[in-house]
Amino acid sequence: FFFFFSIIHLLEFYICTPNFWNTLNNITPNKSLLSATSKFDLMLPVILLGLTFLSFYLFSDFLHFNESRTDGYIISDWVIENTTSINFNFEILLLTYIPITVGLSSALSEKNSIMITCLSIVTLLGFRTISLYTFPLQPPADIIPLRDEFLFHTFYNQDNMVKDLFFSGHTAAVCLLAFIVKVRWLKMALFCCTILLAAALVLQHVHYLIDVLVAPVFS
Repeated sequence: FFFFFSIIHLLEFYICTPNFWNTLNNITPNKSLLSATSKFDLMLPVILLGLTFLSFYLFSDFLHFNESRTDGYIISDWVIENTTSINFNFEILLLTYIPITVGLSSALSEKNSIMITCLSIVTLLGFRTISLYTFPLQPPADIIPLRDEFLFHTFYNQDNMVKDLFFSGHTAAVCLLAFIVKVRWLKMALFCCTILLAAALVLQHVHYLIDVLVAPVFS
């Protein structure tokens, strides 16, 4: 998994460099990527998004492996131990998919943003693969499993995932878009959604507090 993520990331990074398009289109080395023909302008986002979806596919396979592990730890968490789990499933889905939809529509609006977004997503998936493999955790005893219909029928392959804990993917995804988007009000809104989402995930005992606190650092 680490090898393939590295290859995909390096390939995406190389595709984003002017030299790649200079080679394909015989562009002089001193011209930038923006000087490529419209044909390659259309190819670039398609290739980058395709490689990004391939990364998601590889990551979904890793999640199934991670779910089968029995070597995880149950850590001491003050919030988990002193609160009763509350079902915020609906609110969590709203705080995840509305910000992601709006954030992606802004982040994918121009070529440079598409490059940054795709490279950042693949990098984040790589970080998450390493962190999940290195720090396996068992879910809290009174967890209310998050029912995410989109992930359940796509990347989770109709399996309930409860061990993808350190770090929180939902929190990291929304926070990542908050760092990427340029519109100030949208950036602030996404950061607010990140905070509310992190709180809901912990109160539902889907994640430990450390999972959501560390997620923005990786983002």
